[in-house]
Amino acid sequence: MAIWMAQAGRTCGAERVNVLERLADNLIVEKQDGVRRLTPMPITTGNITSLTNATFYDFVRTHRFAVIHFWAVWNNQDIQMREAIESGTTAEFLGQIQFAMFDIDPPENWDICREHKVMGPPFLAYYRDGRLVQTVIGLQKPDAMTRNFTSLIYGAT
Repeated sequence: MAIWMAQAGRTCGAERVNVLERLADNLIVEKQDGVRRLTPMPITTGNITSLTNATFYDFVRTHRFAVIHFWAVWNNQDIQMREAIESGTTAEFLGQIQFAMFDIDPPENWDICREHKVMGPPFLAYYRDGRLVQTVIGLQKPDAMTRNFTSLIYGAT
């Protein structure tokens, strides 16, 4: 992987290598037909669940409050968003809201992305009782996320 990242640095710039190094713990490099593809490994943190097109709707239906982070491995803002969710979510919200991530890149996930009108990451979808109640586009500041989490649980503020 280190060799591939060095090659990526020559062709894609140092910024791309930096992003890949930050994501390296959560990626698998697969080589198929001479093409290398980065595949996210399942997320192992207790706070965020990794979803697929097969698990997406069941996750939303089985949790009273859910926040889904639509993300892409190549987007540096998604790293920042994940870090903000993991570090900035208070115990109050962790006890009530279930958090998940949904990779927008695999073709099998595109239908769900179209359904949510995801034009690019980062994108957050807020669900209450299995129904989509809010979407937010772009990197969110912690205070804005706190307001949105509060609104999700207690209604509009």
